[in-house]
Amino acid sequence: MDLWSLQVAIKTKLDAQASLVALLNDGVDSIRDDVRTDDAFPYISIHDVSTKSMDTQTVVGTESLVSIHIYSRYSGNKELKEIMDEVYVALNRQPLTLATGTHISTLYTNSNNFTESDGFTRHGQINFSIVTE
Repeated sequence: MDLWSLQVAIKTKLDAQASLVALLNDGVDSIRDDVRTDDAFPYISIHDVSTKSMDTQTVVGTESLVSIHIYSRYSGNKELKEIMDEVYVALNRQPLTLATGTHISTLYTNSNNFTESDGFTRHGQINFSIVTE
């Protein structure tokens, strides 16, 4: 299991989705694994990865539950939902190229969105189950 390799593969797949990148203020630089106070909206953060073993007698496997967070200041939910849709298209049932290990599947599990406590920032979360060997 190489979680950094998995995160890099996710970032690479999102970066390659031109229709997604076009929706982000700073293009591919708006997709990262941290949130800074000076970020230009909208942007995407790849974080919240939890893993569990899927080992068998003959195969070492891992299921990683990955959360992709989207932040927007657009008035209303249109921008947030469009970005969430593009993340879904980029990742669901799509192959990932890992530096180590073998990608087996990426499946959408669920999503939600809400307004942050500042009353302006829209926050979406889209979750995937990623199985690797």
